[in-house]
Amino acid sequence: MSKFKIICDAPGQTCNRLWSYLDTVSWAIKNEGKVYVINWDIDIKYFPNLLKSRYCSFPFYSQTFFKLFGEDRWKGICAILSLNSLARNFRKTEVAEYLGFLNGWDLRENHKYYPHVSKSVLQEVFSPNQNIIQDVSSELKKYKSEGYFIVGVHMRGGDYRHWENGQYFFEKEEYRKFMSQIKTLFAKEKVCFFISTNEQYDKSYFNEFTLCELNKNTTAIHDLYALSQCDRIIGPHSSFSRWASFIGDVPLCYIEHGGEILSDSDFSLIKDFYHFQNGKRIRI
Repeated sequence: MSKFKIICDAPGQTCNRLWSYLDTVSWAIKNEGKVYVINWDIDIKYFPNLLKSRYCSFPFYSQTFFKLFGEDRWKGICAILSLNSLARNFRKTEVAEYLGFLNGWDLRENHKYYPHVSKSVLQEVFSPNQNIIQDVSSELKKYKSEGYFIVGVHMRGGDYRHWENGQYFFEKEEYRKFMSQIKTLFAKEKVCFFISTNEQYDKSYFNEFTLCELNKNTTAIHDLYALSQCDRIIGPHSSFSRWASFIGDVPLCYIEHGGEILSDSDFSLIKDFYHFQNGKRIRI
């Protein structure tokens, strides 16, 4: 058995990529192997344990090359070298398969190895940097010390306005409705909400709720880590909230247009890319 594998393509945004690394890195942990990632996501710099892991390497993520070419230009060069038609056709050959070349997009649904790796080990490998952990923890601690039950709300805008004809985009009023249902469901708890969004919004629109907010100048990875530290998560179908649920062991509920959240059983931990632990299949 080969002791290394090579992920060549660039499967979507950050969390799709994290999902694509998960099972292969777990293979490396189980077999003392190593995974080489040719392309990288712009947010990979926030995951130093993954960058420096003995099980995973980003050989072309190099400050030397960044100084010579500029990070964006060098990233583009690597993409051209690994994603051109010749490289794509080579990865379909038996030779490429024998040498361990893999298509990252196809790896997201693999779950052969990571269920057999300690979750604490995976949480360490895929942990963001200490600055992000400290920024998030210091803010959430204020609310947790006051007894708040924190529900993360993944309020996805941007591309979701048009992706799949907008079927997974929700207006602010819809989010407010689901948040009201959450307050009713957890009436015995002191509920506050952490809103993760990729758009600006008027906070006064949610002034009937207690909002748990991070400091300004945070990144998407701050939001991702914050969701993973909440007590529950709601949001539309997304690999972002799915990753937060999986890596943080936080029950997640996907919202639907016209749907209702009536029971805590509507929430479940994520088992793998396409399944909740309660057996419900994620259809996209």
